[in-house]
Amino acid sequence: MKANLSQMGVDPNYWYPILRENELAKGKSLPAVFWKKQILIFRDQSGEVHALENSCAHRKVALHTGEIRDCKVVCPYHGWEFETDGKLAKIPYWTSDKKLPNVRLQSYPVRCRNGLVWIFPGDAELADTVPVPDTSSLENKEWFSFCLDNDFYNNYSIGIINGMDYYHFHLHRKFQPWSDIKLLNLQASENSVLGEYEIISTQGRAARLFKSILGEGGNEKVVESLRVHYLYPHHLAEVGEKIKVWVYFLPVNEKHVKAFITMYIKSSGVNRFFRKPFQTLFSPLILKKIQVQDAWIGLQEQEAWELYPNEPRCETNPISIAVQKLLVQKWTNHLEKES
Repeated sequence: MKANLSQMGVDPNYWYPILRENELAKGKSLPAVFWKKQILIFRDQSGEVHALENSCAHRKVALHTGEIRDCKVVCPYHGWEFETDGKLAKIPYWTSDKKLPNVRLQSYPVRCRNGLVWIFPGDAELADTVPVPDTSSLENKEWFSFCLDNDFYNNYSIGIINGMDYYHFHLHRKFQPWSDIKLLNLQASENSVLGEYEIISTQGRAARLFKSILGEGGNEKVVESLRVHYLYPHHLAEVGEKIKVWVYFLPVNEKHVKAFITMYIKSSGVNRFFRKPFQTLFSPLILKKIQVQDAWIGLQEQEAWELYPNEPRCETNPISIAVQKLLVQKWTNHLEKES
């Protein structure tokens, strides 16, 4: 397959985040989308979370505008009720001597873990064979964390290559906390790409805040390891042993991806008191502005692929090349299995 990153799809046989768990109250539902599939996420009165296709079997009306009655989804149009597994349970005007139509909504395996609701949108029989991403080892007093979720209006593949390619720090030169970067190592397999950079931070507001997080001070040069992991289909970046950033992707369609981002910072020494200044300074002054720039350049690259789909690209970062190769292979393998 020739790679056009503006059209690249994803393998659905993995766990994908659909929303933050605290967004969904008991007896409520929300609409969501995974790769153009309309999905209903709801929490029944017992607290369990479920996922069904978000269209009634009758007239295909969206079900999230209806209600959750005990453990059933009720369509707002004619009141058809569906069980949590998608089976039609009741039609209010149906007489008891008539058999209900043999219809069922598609259901999806669901897991709640580390504050996120995950769905498995592919072959449900494979769900138990694929591990759900787990950050429980970071959910303790040794770390504090911040959510930096965002929507990006570019293809998922453009976003993950951007996230692994730290040579694009020129884009963030006003806010980036390091002044130099060098690729040290690269490992690639059929399911992952792992890269290691060396980063050097020196002076400037961003660098000073960055050093404070790391427990460093002064104007001296700080050299750290930056490890980036593409663990298909998600992403982890680690700065030394003190910062970890997990990015879990929800591809919505060819031009839209939601990123559920959590930054974990080691709580030790001076920086155990850093949570409040981080929240008021580093996040809005640095991270949010970097996100705005990433969103802008992602849209620019999306448009460039649409304008010049057949023009060659002169890629020079071995990590970007390896990630693109993995993206293409996963999508090709999925299409071959579906055909």
